[in-house]
Amino acid sequence: MNSCHESAQDYFNYARKVSDVVRDGDSPGEGNVMVKQAISYLDRARKRYGNSPEVEAQSHMVEAQLFHSQGKTDKAQESTEKAKKLYNNLKSPSVDASLELARTLHTMNEEEQARAILTSLAANHPNDKKLLRIIDGITSEPISDDGKVVATRLTKTGISSYEEKDFDTAIDVFNQAINAYPKHIGLNLNLIQAVLAATEVVGANPKYEKLCRRSIRAIGQINSDHKQFKRYAFLQKQLSKHYPEVLTAV
Repeated sequence: MNSCHESAQDYFNYARKVSDVVRDGDSPGEGNVMVKQAISYLDRARKRYGNSPEVEAQSHMVEAQLFHSQGKTDKAQESTEKAKKLYNNLKSPSVDASLELARTLHTMNEEEQARAILTSLAANHPNDKKLLRIIDGITSEPISDDGKVVATRLTKTGISSYEEKDFDTAIDVFNQAINAYPKHIGLNLNLIQAVLAATEVVGANPKYEKLCRRSIRAIGQINSDHKQFKRYAFLQKQLSKHYPEVLTAV
């Protein structure tokens, strides 16, 4: 990151990628090294763009995501609060800053606030298909009309395969859907359910365990009043029988 063409977003993109890798990874020691390096990049961004309150705000947002990926919830919350204050003081937050705050709020299980920001962005940029795809990938359910249609279609296709006991196809379809909507709670639960059904037939294996771990981490904590909570709790019990290690990811 020493190019004359670099921007602050390059630092944030790198650090955010690290948080994703650490969250989905299986090696805490290696993850700690990566996070330490990512935080040093955020410090560098703050120094290099020190006259930009927006850069400082975004750096704390990504920092919160990094801490959360390590399970350091207190530090993550502290960085989130700093980010919120800085963001609220911005006269005209950029799209990038708003997206980053929404990512952070979703990570911190503040879904309602995250959706409010994303809904406003979608309303202000109704014809920006690229932005709408990004928005739909951040929250637990798509916001754009196109995103809702695609997610519903893939869900129906996957469920159809599941009901026909073609579990491999169901898993493939739900995986495809999750690539587009990684935080979608219903799709992640569908994938877990399909994997558990396949496990009952062919037995447990590392590939299935990895899929379940990724989905559990994507879902995170959901409240008892959430419409998917009962199903989530039931599948957790099933996971405890076949892939108990996965539940340490929650």
